[in-house]
Amino acid sequence: MKNRAEFITARINREIEAAKATVQKFTAELQNDPAHALAWGDKAFKAAGVIKVFEMAVAQVVSVIETSGCEAEAAYDNVAALCSKDIIRSAANIPSSSSQCSNLIDQHVLAAKVAFVEIVDC
Repeated sequence: MKNRAEFITARINREIEAAKATVQKFTAELQNDPAHALAWGDKAFKAAGVIKVFEMAVAQVVSVIETSGCEAEAAYDNVAALCSKDIIRSAANIPSSSSQCSNLIDQHVLAAKVAFVEIVDC
């Protein structure tokens, strides 16, 4: 049976791979019919948010392990706590760019942070 850190790592890796597959599919659709792909591209924005947040979180976990020598489970908890603080700060500062796409990706990055914390808190 996997320990908690192994379960978290496996789940995060699955989420990253699924998100990358979604972006690849979007890229192909964008080449085929750009207007249609962009009109229905919300899944690509969500996937981009997952990739950005989860890859950054994994890098932070590795850094915490290397610098502090703590176990992976404690490193995940540490990064999730920092992410939770960032979620609260982000919720207080609603995206207000004149770019709708920028606001949309900001929302999906925030949602991906919540998803990361939920995975770690499993």
